Amino acid sequence: MATLTGITTHLSGSAGAWTFYRRLGTTVAKEKVESHRNKKLSEAQLDHLVRWSNPVAFWSVTQGCLRNGFSHKRQGQTDFNAFMSANLNRNEVYLTRNMVRLGASVAAPYQLTDGRLPTIGVVETGDGLLRTDIRLGDSFSITPDTTVREMSHAVVDNNIGFKYGDRIFCLVALQYHVGTLGTPQVRVVTTTLSLDPYSHEPVLAIPWAADFLSVVEGCLGASAPLTGGIAWIHTRTLRDRPLVSTQHLVLSGAPDAPYSTPTALAAAKASYRR
Repeated sequence: MATLTGITTHLSGSAGAWTFYRRLGTTVAKEKVESHRNKKLSEAQLDHLVRWSNPVAFWSVTQGCLRNGFSHKRQGQTDFNAFMSANLNRNEVYLTRNMVRLGASVAAPYQLTDGRLPTIGVVETGDGLLRTDIRLGDSFSITPDTTVREMSHAVVDNNIGFKYGDRIFCLVALQYHVGTLGTPQVRVVTTTLSLDPYSHEPVLAIPWAADFLSVVEGCLGASAPLTGGIAWIHTRTLRDRPLVSTQHLVLSGAPDAPYSTPTALAAAKASYRR
């Protein structure tokens, strides 16, 4: 069972292997399998069940920060359902039933947004740093005195497709383990650079800017290696409508590796047979 916040807080009813209901003003996701404890599940049912667990858990930890991220969703489709449709049958991560009960989540190369703006490219450097293809200029550096205005000029002047008023939203999924069982969990942190040509706010005053709005090989990137994943998302508001770039979570440190193997799949299915 998982508690959902943010964009999912108005969910109710059923979705695949999960039932959503409201409790004390919060949306709760509960596995349907609990009501069929004495029934033998088919291989197809088990396969579907274990594929649902991690995408639902990951969406929960994003806490609604991906609202309006799927511009091409069908009429009446929620962002949650669009996210699940985009990721359910790929990027599989397999969690055992006990992991799910303990609130497990694993960073995977999920599609986080689907929009009309050009995708921001992300690569891993030889030093293990993740950097974008957003050029800042060969001589640009960030010091305690560097302002948002100066960085905004660096982005707009060196890149086609960016303009003042746009935003670069950075989502970081930090993978870690807790408890004696080493349950995998994800902590999501975010930061945003608004391309404001008039702001004299220091760039380093923006939360997490020193870590994820840094200069790497002359481009925007992360200042240190991490285990987890990052997505930098280009956003824009046009006639009160949000526009986004299509982005996937780019992994570093292979956080999903132990949970995406045939052995992990077999263990996850076995945990639901007991």
